[in-house]
Amino acid sequence: MLAGALFSSMIPLSYAQSIPEIKISVNDTQCDPMALSVTAGKVRFIIKNNSMRALEWEILKGVRVVAERENIAPGFYQKMTVDLEPGHYATTCGLLTNPRGSLVVNAAAGSQGYQVKRQDIIAIEAEYKYLLVTQTQALEAQVQAWQGSKVPADLVRQYAGMLVFARGFASDAADDKLVVAKVSRRALLAQVSLWKRRARENTLSLFKITQLLQQQLLASEPTSVAWHGLTADLTQFEKVLTPVMHKLDSKRLSALHLHIEQWRDIDSLAVRQQLHADLGKIATQLKLEKS
Repeated sequence: MLAGALFSSMIPLSYAQSIPEIKISVNDTQCDPMALSVTAGKVRFIIKNNSMRALEWEILKGVRVVAERENIAPGFYQKMTVDLEPGHYATTCGLLTNPRGSLVVNAAAGSQGYQVKRQDIIAIEAEYKYLLVTQTQALEAQVQAWQGSKVPADLVRQYAGMLVFARGFASDAADDKLVVAKVSRRALLAQVSLWKRRARENTLSLFKITQLLQQQLLASEPTSVAWHGLTADLTQFEKVLTPVMHKLDSKRLSALHLHIEQWRDIDSLAVRQQLHADLGKIATQLKLEKS
């Protein structure tokens, strides 16, 4: 104890005072505040337990626990200093059934920020290739399992989502087989099987992926099927780009997420135009070029 106290007394006062402090209280149902925004670097969190039971408070990055304080007794508080990188995080708020809070860590003013590397883009394109291969395999299995005259709704949605990318790696076989009055299962299976082979043989550039999504956003009024398919495509785009965009521009990523959620609630040309602009700005930030 004496050694710890002596060590603490040796820390320069200016250093201790330079670390910003954020106060959070946790009750039985939520955190207060639920949304936090800080600057990257060291931050000291002061967590007060205003609930009726002992609890823990965690900072999460996906499923990974970045930092935590456990067994905070009712009526007491604990301090936790964390060195945070720019990005989006979640916080736990007592019981696992309680909603999670959000923590946005912004890049420090004047910092050069994250510099996108070529390997970042290669990794994203490789992940997309894997996703397209596995999704075309799953779609082929759905077509093979389809029985009866009516095309299953889930198959239609999966098909609509994949059709967007098929125009990139199989443009000669990207006609919509589901728009006809009587759908040919044989023709559909042949098309999807070709997509699966082409997805294995080709790797779409991130520039092309972004371009295909932009084109679909500004296509003529989408049907409900195309709407659901494109919504899934945009959500997947956000998920794949999240690791890099968290480092590069977390605010831009937040804007994309917000506009996807808005469009998920109701389709409108204004929101689609905003999403189109979001993708264009992301492409510029990632320095994507036509290959």
